[in-house]
Amino acid sequence: MNLNSFAHSDEPSPRRSDAPWVETVASGPTAVPTLRDAEVHVWYLRLGSDLPGLTGRGCCRDWLDEEEASRAERYRHPQAREAFVRTRAYLRWLLGQYLEMAPNAIRFTLNRHGKPRLAESQEDRGLVFNVSHSGHLALLGFARDSPLGLDVEQLRPRRQLEPLADYCFSAAERKRWRKLAPEQRLAAFVRYWTVKEAFCKATGRGITLGLKNVSVAADFQGFDSVPEGLGVADAWSLHTWDIGDYRCALVSRNPAATIIHFPVEP
Repeated sequence: MNLNSFAHSDEPSPRRSDAPWVETVASGPTAVPTLRDAEVHVWYLRLGSDLPGLTGRGCCRDWLDEEEASRAERYRHPQAREAFVRTRAYLRWLLGQYLEMAPNAIRFTLNRHGKPRLAESQEDRGLVFNVSHSGHLALLGFARDSPLGLDVEQLRPRRQLEPLADYCFSAAERKRWRKLAPEQRLAAFVRYWTVKEAFCKATGRGITLGLKNVSVAADFQGFDSVPEGLGVADAWSLHTWDIGDYRCALVSRNPAATIIHFPVEP
């Protein structure tokens, strides 16, 4: 669920000095490298920009399967429809590079909660991926043999934060949030939302988990508690970062992973 479907920040970025992640930013050509077992690759897509491998809008649509094309047509706004098409096309291009396949040959299947994975693969095994987009930015994450969830949300003015906070915050989170100055609450709310969304996506069960049941640590280094049946909270690793007015979160069960960012210039 995108937060924007519900209706700039002085908040400091969460500290990361003792985080288990190792983080690097790729430089040079944007050729897709080998994805190693202990790595997470995060690719950035500026919606509306020209990208390697995507030579025109026609190729983007030609790569989509029937289900994706049908989903695209359900978007009422042309900008949202185009964002979906370009994001799916770029996902197919990247998967094709990793798998050495043509983008239109990629086939997907869904788990019973709607999370996509490669057809004929087991859940959270082999090449796994997750995608999120908000505003003019999309993030595409890839890993191997590990649950992976990714979310990005753009900071925008929003009304009626209190009901949303009651909907998704645990008691401890709500208490911390209400102690913030009013001008800090929007950015803090979006931060919590991206983390919870990324966690729900990583589990493959979506917000049916109950967002209140996912309690984020005060320092945003991990989780205080997670829903029953998903192991101990410490087994889930959390990484957060900012890109301008976008808040990003990545959740995995690979605490020793090296995250490699592949920024695409607008």
